[in-house]
Amino acid sequence: MDIWCPTSASAHHLVEALCSMPNLTKLTLWGKEFKESFYSALNAKASTVQVQTVVLAAVRCPTSTSSHHLLDALSSMPNLTDLILNGEKLHEEFYSTLNAKASTLQVKTVVLVDVKCPTSASLHHLVDALSSMPNLTDLIVQGETFREEFYSLLNAKASTLQAKGRTLRIHHRSDYLKPKDSEELDDATKKLREEGCAPKTPPISVKEDEEELVLPVKGNEIPAKKKKK
Repeated sequence: MDIWCPTSASAHHLVEALCSMPNLTKLTLWGKEFKESFYSALNAKASTVQVQTVVLAAVRCPTSTSSHHLLDALSSMPNLTDLILNGEKLHEEFYSTLNAKASTLQVKTVVLVDVKCPTSASLHHLVDALSSMPNLTDLIVQGETFREEFYSLLNAKASTLQAKGRTLRIHHRSDYLKPKDSEELDDATKKLREEGCAPKTPPISVKEDEEELVLPVKGNEIPAKKKKK
């Protein structure tokens, strides 16, 4: 969480350590203190990272180059199947780069937790990216930040997905994260909130029934807000 590598050598040492952990399956990057040297080192070694899940929580790439390094790294991880985006600190540059690199991402599941696109263009980039990921089958949405525009844009992409013989299932959940993950996120979010760099609403809310949509969705199925019991 908010690890600060004081030198470029430190960043390389950290990445080398991550690459050397044979049983590491989940990598969580949390906070805004990661420097460009870290993303550069991660990109250079990404093909040797064996993780299956990457969590980007309140991450803020300091430069445009950092965003490119991060997305290139994700595209190069051979076993990556799940990508989780948490928080509202991702800038438009990240979404633009994600869109540009989406066709090279092999993930099957994307989870969006309390993600807030800073601009309308960012939202379009995100939806275009989701539509371009060749192996994506499940999109899990958690939080109240997504409104009708998001689903309308996804629906507009349905014909493109169908032409490629693909189906995208959309799940709406408040209990995606496991209890242990929930506790860790609550503690970490509290600290980040105190530092002014985390969403005001906690990432975990009361358990609700899961809702699922399959594109294309009909107009009356678009959930502007989640249904509650």
